[in-house]
Amino acid sequence: MKEEEFYQKELNLIKEKLSEVKKKVNINRQKNKKLRDKRETLLVDTVLKAGDLKENLQKIDKFKEDIEKLEDEFRDLKTIIKGLELREKIFKSIIDEKIESF
Repeated sequence: MKEEEFYQKELNLIKEKLSEVKKKVNINRQKNKKLRDKRETLLVDTVLKAGDLKENLQKIDKFKEDIEKLEDEFRDLKTIIKGLELREKIFKSIIDEKIESF
């Protein structure tokens, strides 16, 4: 029975980690949307010649870099989620197998 408890604890830890990573994905999406909105506003300002052109272009480049970093982080988080979901399936099948063997 101790073996099943171990697998169940591991499964619970995986579920916890999966939940945390999914929260990070949502935060990442929100940040990305905000940056895209700010960048779009600056692009419009630049086209309408509002504000300092050089400063606006520098900010646009900075937003672009930040967006790219967030997109890289997003891809990494999605990879982590896939790995955790796979581990979750494995542990569930092990637990089910142990239960059936009783």
